[in-house]
Amino acid sequence: MPEKPSPDPKSFPIDTYPEPISPPESIKPKNIDELPLGYAELAALHSATTRLNATLEWEPLLKETLDAAIQLARADDGVLMMVDDVSDDLYVAAAPNFPDAVAARTRIKPDEGAVGLVARQLGLLLLTSRAQIAECPAFLPKDQLASVLCAPLHHPCACDEPEMLGILILIRRVGSPDLTHDDARLIREFCAPASAALQNARCYRKMQRRAVQLKNFVEISQNLMASLQVDVVLRSIIDRAVELLGCQAGSLLMVDPETSELVFKVVVGPAESKLIGTRLPPGAGIAGAVAQTGAPLIVNHAKADPRHYGEVDASTALTTQALLCVPLMDTSRAIGVVEVMNKTSGVPFDEEDRDLLAAFALQGAIALKNAQLYTDLRNTFADTVRLIANAVEARDQYTRGHTGRVTQLAIETARELGWSREQIEILEIGALLHDIGKI
Repeated sequence: MPEKPSPDPKSFPIDTYPEPISPPESIKPKNIDELPLGYAELAALHSATTRLNATLEWEPLLKETLDAAIQLARADDGVLMMVDDVSDDLYVAAAPNFPDAVAARTRIKPDEGAVGLVARQLGLLLLTSRAQIAECPAFLPKDQLASVLCAPLHHPCACDEPEMLGILILIRRVGSPDLTHDDARLIREFCAPASAALQNARCYRKMQRRAVQLKNFVEISQNLMASLQVDVVLRSIIDRAVELLGCQAGSLLMVDPETSELVFKVVVGPAESKLIGTRLPPGAGIAGAVAQTGAPLIVNHAKADPRHYGEVDASTALTTQALLCVPLMDTSRAIGVVEVMNKTSGVPFDEEDRDLLAAFALQGAIALKNAQLYTDLRNTFADTVRLIANAVEARDQYTRGHTGRVTQLAIETARELGWSREQIEILEIGALLHDIGKI
């Protein structure tokens, strides 16, 4: 089917300061800036603003914003649409009288119909004719609509253009008086404090999420540093990284010092059984680029990135949409890579996620280094004990091999009894040295 042409902006009257909203035929043209707010309207506006400032919780504030706008405009119904942080589409954030299933599947592009026009031009839009109402979103019952007011919610930002937050859609149904310029003026005054309240709540929600992440980071780092077993440390690093950032999957790859290949050592998620032990050629994929450069990478559109190594996706049930990858560093070189994929919330990775995971990877690298040093020390000690045990057997040819047999039987018995790894290691040393008195 041919694409539906974008609506002609001239067919939709946009109020951009100080231009007027083009009124319905039944109302004489006038500039809405010339319409003073009466005492009752100011009191209602103050009351509505106070209600919005009473909460910083996101979901309650969305509902409160829509309810307050409906009451101010004496509308029959309304919908609050917000901008999706990932796709920039508008989604239904609050719609008390619409089925949840309809609201959940409704998405509007920024260039689509009347709502898209408001999103682009950030001006109020008053629709009263059937031709204009026909450009309203498809999920609205257009045959029941007499007039519709669309108002943008936005806030200033560092760049020249304000950031779009969402759009209020207020409705008068057939049988009710049309929405007027007085209503439009009142709602325009309401949109400024409403936008500020929504932006504050959005920042508060982000701060809450970061506070939880930092709390988890401290706890996870403490637990990580408490282990001195390499395999336990490796598993903890990726388990905690996935938990910390709320991702669908993650993996830890170590650099093979002989071949420079990346080897999947630990995998969390649906690809776990298939990827363990898989090797990537030197420099292959986004992980390979991170290992070579030692610099973290955020790739929120993995399929479009030429560095993405598609063979890994092809062999698993997980499709990589977004990827955050940081190196495990040992002094000046990367010894491995930690990568996490696809946030469960659907939002993209950002610089704060990168910095948090990089800090965690630094702690993980230190813990891994400590575990490797401990393992090397333990192996050296075990070799020394074995040398002593061999010296014991050298003094008594009749009992040659006895120490090894005792050690093996003791270890098997301990495993059957469910002893811990640490207990078995101590038992092994004791068994090797049980005849030390001979020398």
